[in-house]
Parts: sequence; C-alpha cells; structure tokens
Amino acid sequence: MAGSFCDYLENGILNLYFGATAFAAAGTHYIGICTGVTDAGVITGEPTSGGSYARVTKTNNKTTWSTATTGSLSNAVAITFATCTTPDWGSGLDTFFISDSLAGATNTLVWGDLDTSKTINIGYTAEFAIGALTISLD
Repeated sequence: MAGSFCDYLENGILNLYFGATAFAAAGTHYIGICTGVTDAGVITGEPTSGGSYARVTKTNNKTTWSTATTGSLSNAVAITFATCTTPDWGSGLDTFFISDSLAGATNTLVWGDLDTSKTINIGYTAEFAIGALTISLD
C-alpha cells in the first residue's frame, strides 16, 4: 500500500525548501481509513465514530516510521484500530490516510489505496502490519 502526499504537505515542503515560508512537521499523526481522498486532501466515506471507529494516534518519530531510503519509508510499528462494535464500519473502505487532526476538518497529509477494498463488520479489528504502509516522495 503506497501513499502519496496531498497538496497541503506538497505545498508546505516546496515553500520550506525554496525559502518562501516556514513549515513544521506535525508532532502527532492520525491514521484513518475511508472510501477515498482527493489530491486536495478531501476525505470521503470515513466511518462514523459509532461502532468504535476512531483514527489511530501515533507520534511522528523514528519509533513509528522507518528511516527513508531511496525516496520512501514505511510504518515501523503496527497500526491497530479498535475492534469494530455496533454498527458496522461499512464496505468499500479502500483508502488509508494520515492527517494532523483526530477528527473532522483536517489537513490531510498523505493518502494511499489499500491492496483490496475492505468491509469491516462487528468484531473485526483492522490493522496495518509493520511495513504495510509505504510512503514515497517522487
């Protein structure tokens, strides 16, 4: 599952590198799943907070993320969601994202397609194993 940067992060990096403005990395990342994300970072089809869904909170550091090589890095720890309770989270969940906010309006940083579309029903625990999320800059 490879991820791409959203416009917000691309613009921040370009402005930082080329001296236009300061840009600070988010100290905490919030990883979620949904049915889609646009390049502009608009999240669609994220499960509601019912059914115990919540974005997974991870500190943005080298414990959570590997060191980049050849233009990419991956998650160095498992990213595990809470077990789904009533209601189901739904079907067609085929995208992951990383944002700088726990919920609602957010700056979406990265998104990527999942290998397969998921249906998450009551009792299922969604998880990204170590190395499952690869983020590249090309």
